[in-house]
Amino acid sequence: MNILLIALLYPLFHAIVNHLDKYLLSKHLKEGGAGALMIFSSLFSIVVLPIIYIIEPGIFSLTLKSIGFLILSGVLFGFTTLFYLFAMNEDDASTAAPFSQAIPVFGFIFAYFILGETMTMFQMLGSLCILAGGLILAFEEVEGVFVFKGKLIGFVLASIIPYALMEVLFKYVAVDEGFWQSSFWQYGGYLLFGLVLFIFHTSYRKEFINLLSKNSRSILALNFSSETLSLVGDRILAFAILLFPIALVQSIGSLQGAFVFLIGIIITIFFPHIGEEDISKKVIIKKIIALAIMFVGSVILFK
Repeated sequence: MNILLIALLYPLFHAIVNHLDKYLLSKHLKEGGAGALMIFSSLFSIVVLPIIYIIEPGIFSLTLKSIGFLILSGVLFGFTTLFYLFAMNEDDASTAAPFSQAIPVFGFIFAYFILGETMTMFQMLGSLCILAGGLILAFEEVEGVFVFKGKLIGFVLASIIPYALMEVLFKYVAVDEGFWQSSFWQYGGYLLFGLVLFIFHTSYRKEFINLLSKNSRSILALNFSSETLSLVGDRILAFAILLFPIALVQSIGSLQGAFVFLIGIIITIFFPHIGEEDISKKVIIKKIIALAIMFVGSVILFK
């Protein structure tokens, strides 16, 4: 697989998804929309699973141990999605999304202990640059005082740590059992997570039913489009981690922050009815510096 293709398609698709989710949360699901989107996202697996089965009918050839690990990875994906949506509710997309660049750090730790993967000094330096750039966004100036965005960081950490572990578990199984077979059971775990929320979390269930009953077809179409883009991006990434070290592939996703930033500026200037972000001079400079450091980290990773 062309590593440049990974570097462009995965972060680009997810940058678009970030803004679609932010639009849905801020404009159409202002009251508790995260739960509704979470269940919608997981139940989208009902569409995905038959397609995977058509592609690869041998899904039952896996051992019970492998299936268990993959279902666990799908459940972790559920936690990742839920807390990601909480983070998107907390701040604008171009601030919340780049924090995900800390994923390679945790991916490296998990991959080291579970898969025995190592990274070169250049790759570690690149990952640290990406993390440093993300930390710049962890502070905002309020009346001349720099404030640490603790709540946002908490949501982000609760999202990226299970995401990093999810990908390691997927690779642990998929390298032997096969990509599509493993994808099937991972999405099965994701579906299970959503069904548990739907059945046992009353407020989320009401939010989801309200989403289906009171929103127009155009809003549901946006949800469907967002999930489709997310699905394609996730499968590109999942396939890539079978070919390259996990932390390296995750670090390439740093380009997502740049895409989110640029799309956010375009939307704010030309389509303010869709969404608006803070594009004041100070905020723009801070984001450019943070993203520039991340970009340097990405360049180092290609050495």
